[in-house]
Amino acid sequence: MRVQPKLIAYMQWTEEKWKDQETKDRRMNQSQWTKEKLKDQETKDKTVNHSPWIKERLNDLVTKVGIRIFASLLVALSGLVLFTDKVTTFGITSNFGFQDTQTFIWALSQSFSPLILILGSCLKPFRIAYTIPGYIYFIQIYWVFHPDIRFDDVFLQIYAIGFVSAFTTLIIVINYLFQGERDQEIEYHSSLEHYLDLQSPVKATE
Repeated sequence: MRVQPKLIAYMQWTEEKWKDQETKDRRMNQSQWTKEKLKDQETKDKTVNHSPWIKERLNDLVTKVGIRIFASLLVALSGLVLFTDKVTTFGITSNFGFQDTQTFIWALSQSFSPLILILGSCLKPFRIAYTIPGYIYFIQIYWVFHPDIRFDDVFLQIYAIGFVSAFTTLIIVINYLFQGERDQEIEYHSSLEHYLDLQSPVKATE
């Protein structure tokens, strides 16, 4: 009869231990679930906070690329405008003192071409765009010495394309040779350099 109370007490103690363990497990599971929820919320908050920033960066990138494309078109136009006299006279009948209307349009396009090129260069075009005016300028140089040659002449095209390719290769080589030095140098622009670039001088930061 003495063993029975001890057995009952042991069973009660075991049951209490099981309850305590279940309570601890529940608390641990709830704590882990709470941490996971907090992490998920933090991740969502970061995503929400970064979304406007990402959109702003993408908009800036699209804007910059759009400006560079527009600038590249201006650079290309600066070369193409030199052929205007061979395409149309715009209905102009007066030659304004020149030999003929075509000569007047040619002289006018020669004046506008560098202005358009300067405007396009200020907007940082893609450098590949410079090959178009370069190609036309080399043809113009050839025509100075051989004005009677036709534009579709094979030798003229080989000459122009060859010189443009060589000139482009020269620029690439020069950029490659000086790239290492530019990477090693600390970025510093003097006030004089900024004035020459028509920019405000950089103020020294402490």
